Amino acid sequence: MKRILIMAAFLLLFAGKAVATTVIYQSMDDLSQNADGIIVGTVKEVKSAKVEDDINTYVTLRGIKVLKGIYDRNEISLAMEGGFVEQEGLEIEGSPEFKKGERVIVFVENNGSTIVPFVGFDQGVFKVVKGKQNREIVTDSLGNRIFRIQKGGHLMKEKRFSGKTRVVGGPDSIGINRQKRELQVEPGQTDDSSPTPPVSSSKISTDEISETTEEITLNLFLEDVETRIRGDVNKPLNSVSFGQPIKRVTKDQVMRGEKPGSNNVDTQPVEPKPIPRRPLPPDIR
Repeated sequence: MKRILIMAAFLLLFAGKAVATTVIYQSMDDLSQNADGIIVGTVKEVKSAKVEDDINTYVTLRGIKVLKGIYDRNEISLAMEGGFVEQEGLEIEGSPEFKKGERVIVFVENNGSTIVPFVGFDQGVFKVVKGKQNREIVTDSLGNRIFRIQKGGHLMKEKRFSGKTRVVGGPDSIGINRQKRELQVEPGQTDDSSPTPPVSSSKISTDEISETTEEITLNLFLEDVETRIRGDVNKPLNSVSFGQPIKRVTKDQVMRGEKPGSNNVDTQPVEPKPIPRRPLPPDIR
């Protein structure tokens, strides 16, 4: 099946009916393979600027460790469309949010030439927080704790927080839904490769899981990621200067086989569309 790339069809337009961003599911195998670079670092600053007809946000990471890709400096800046400048705001649904001082793990793709430079939008961003006994543990971009990486690179994690992204094509249910107070786990395999029956959600509560299941530590998470890295591991990574425009790939470039920054999906390429603006509400000016 021919695989083509999609770009700006996932933009939220402020005018008209709001539709959630739809992206293709990315397992840890997918993230590790599709990323140009995998970087661990601390957010130094988050700044937005109006550039030409767009509003862009620039996230600078310091003290970085590069797991995939080639980069020889201590800081790197990543550019995303969206943000707030004076009385104007632009929101890209599914774009991750960053705060100064937080430590993150990012799976970078086409920094400087895509609206969101992370594989799978917010699927390609993880955060490092303090867990039990002050250990460093890993959450997804929304703050859901990760408990383990299952066979096939699927994450078993909380479902305490939900974002605006609609993810399609992934396993039916993996995670702990605290509102429903049940565990949802993808069926696995026995030693003879026959499928195991699905875990009964009525028999395992989140209280039981919280007592018996430890969050994955940062070290174990990074060790697992390094075993999954595939593709071009020596691709040079670039840093985007503050105020530098994002050079999105056009439809003609897509048809010539040039890769814009987005996930492979089975659809037709689309041109980036003009992005309507609206004044910020009075309560957040």
